[in-house]
Amino acid sequence: MIIDDDSQEISVRRIDFISLVDNKIIFNLKSSQMKQIKTYNSVEEAKEEFAKLSRRIEHYHIVKSGRPLA
Repeated sequence: MIIDDDSQEISVRRIDFISLVDNKIIFNLKSSQMKQIKTYNSVEEAKEEFAKLSRRIEHYHIVKSGRPLA
């Protein structure tokens, strides 16, 4: 489960893409202009979490589509 700065859940199914800006990860959601932000204590912590989340989101898309991403 991913929780943003406003204590709202972020669903992997709704994420279009994520961005890393300093110590924040910005979640851009599908079918809306809405963004959710998660702030970390340090840039290093944000980078580590960004790498984990990127793999998790990519894996979700691969499993959903049934084929590797092109």
